[in-house]
Amino acid sequence: MQTLLSLPGIQSVDERISNLNIRGGTHDQNLILWDGIKMYQSGHLFGLISAFNPYLTENVLVSKNGTSAIYGDGVSSVIDMQTSNTIEREFSGGAGLNMINVDAFGKIPLGKKTALLLSARRSITDLIVTPTFDQYFKRIFQDTDLTNNLGGSNFISKDERFYFYDVTAKLLYNISKKDKFRFNFLNIYNKIDYQEQSRKNDQNEILLLE
Repeated sequence: MQTLLSLPGIQSVDERISNLNIRGGTHDQNLILWDGIKMYQSGHLFGLISAFNPYLTENVLVSKNGTSAIYGDGVSSVIDMQTSNTIEREFSGGAGLNMINVDAFGKIPLGKKTALLLSARRSITDLIVTPTFDQYFKRIFQDTDLTNNLGGSNFISKDERFYFYDVTAKLLYNISKKDKFRFNFLNIYNKIDYQEQSRKNDQNEILLLE
């Protein structure tokens, strides 16, 4: 998603990596496909982080627009993400860690005709509050009650937790030279808990967002 922002005619008005404005359209006017499957959720943390793990993505085709009638849902554009269809002979993989999440991926050969592609990401923001997450939190909730009340005279305490993960899997099986079987799986999950306690008119009030 971040790479697409470098292309002409593509921008993000609200500066969210998953909310792309193409040809002057809105984000919901883009048809996003992952291995031919229509995606309704494209981001974590209200769009600041892409929900699609890039390790297994091999090709991304962008049409702006003038596509075939079968892509009728793409008023502004069609973003077609395709994962690898090649059965590797040797295992390959990797893992990473940053200030938001940990991730890992693997390309696992199960035989001459079968292979399994796996990738997973999990946030660490529910375990530790990093400076990066703190900036993300302020960015997404700026000019709202969640941030306007922070540090005020009525403020007593607050507790916020954000948690996300995504898991992708693809099973490849070549039945014959002409016939191929592909099974795709994608799970995207987001959750946020926010609790703020304040005192007004000598009474405690608790704001809970989940």
